[in-house]
Amino acid sequence: MMSTAFSASLFELPSRWLGHLLRLLLGVTAVCGVCPAHAEWRQIFEDDQYVYFVNDATKVDKPRPRMRVLRSFREPNMHGDQSAKLLYEAECSSGRLRMMSGVLNKGTMADGAVSGMINSQGWVEPSSRPVLTLIYELLCASSAAEGDAQMGKRISPPETAQ
Repeated sequence: MMSTAFSASLFELPSRWLGHLLRLLLGVTAVCGVCPAHAEWRQIFEDDQYVYFVNDATKVDKPRPRMRVLRSFREPNMHGDQSAKLLYEAECSSGRLRMMSGVLNKGTMADGAVSGMINSQGWVEPSSRPVLTLIYELLCASSAAEGDAQMGKRISPPETAQ
């Protein structure tokens, strides 16, 4: 059996620390209230169907530069999806770009339930679509500067088809 002194101290502990716990919880709630709910997405392109955003903080430069791209649908697609978060990778030395993977979301700005996955379709020429050219340029800008120093030549993004 438990001693009375021990059992009494077990019941006193929560009431004694309750004030501290409530203040801590209030502090955490206040901090979470001022933190942005969304990542820092900035718009880079829009057309009749989509608005594209990038988050510069997601860019990884090596070995091939990669970055997250958010595609927001102007109208929900036939499955009710309203956005897709995509991972693009560039091969700056050969002027190619590929979408590595993606996740479809029911909500806007990559919020809401995940409703599906998008698989890579392989490497493409960025000049095939203006938005791909922009993504390629964002990914290869710093890589091209590094390549200049190492190889003595400039790697230019493909020309945009007009």
